[in-house]
Amino acid sequence: MTVSDDCADPPGAPPDAVVERSEDVAAATRHPLLRRLFQYWFDKAAGRMAPARGDIDPVDFPYAIGWVTLVDVLEDGAEFQARVFGGAMAILAGQELSGRTSAAIQDPELRQAIMTNLRWVVTNRRPLRIYRELTTAQRRYRYETVILPLSSDGQTVDQLLMAATPPLSEAG
Repeated sequence: MTVSDDCADPPGAPPDAVVERSEDVAAATRHPLLRRLFQYWFDKAAGRMAPARGDIDPVDFPYAIGWVTLVDVLEDGAEFQARVFGGAMAILAGQELSGRTSAAIQDPELRQAIMTNLRWVVTNRRPLRIYRELTTAQRRYRYETVILPLSSDGQTVDQLLMAATPPLSEAG
């Protein structure tokens, strides 16, 4: 199942942007690291909308630790802050964002696309898988990512666990 138009590319997105989004994270995710992290999140959710941050222990996913970002949801999703930004993520993104808000993302086109996806997860309270190829005025991006909600009260998404990797090749 693909996501609805409320998660469409923002107005002004470059015409060469290739985006695949899916709510069916288990079926759509290609990269084994992301599939494994999603399964971990799913098991920890244990039938709930989302696990709490306290249910998640990074010791349980050493295979993904450099690719993971823990994001705090601020102002009901108006802003986000990367509490932890994995080292491999920093290389993929081209900048280190630990402790910084989404306003610090240097590429405005990428920032707008990321904010749209983060807000979708907060609003819809469901995980999301994205594959993106995007060429902006600053650089080219190709990645697959999962954004997984966390909830301390079982109702409100107050943190996000996300991971992104370079995409597997078609043969991969």
